[in-house]
Amino acid sequence: MHPGHGVMNIDIVSFLRLAYRVFDEVGGLKKTILEDTGKRMVIRRLLSENRADFEVFAGSVNKNGFVEQAKSMLSELFQYNVDSVQLEESRKIVGEKTILGKK
Repeated sequence: MHPGHGVMNIDIVSFLRLAYRVFDEVGGLKKTILEDTGKRMVIRRLLSENRADFEVFAGSVNKNGFVEQAKSMLSELFQYNVDSVQLEESRKIVGEKTILGKK
């Protein structure tokens, strides 16, 4: 309640936007977020350095669009909280020696 009974400089915002403003003002939760270009650079480097470990994809690492697809897949796995244990279980179900299991 403003003492002058005025309604000035009032913004109606969602809870997420309010949280963003509060954290921006008080300096909480300052995470550095990697942009898509940075993610692609990291993935390309990891793929290049570990090419021998990727039996199925070794020949595709340098093809146009492969890194973008890998980034997209990794983003989806992160979004749906799929971890390495779940991936390994799925690999055992389809068979570790099959093409799908190697992928």
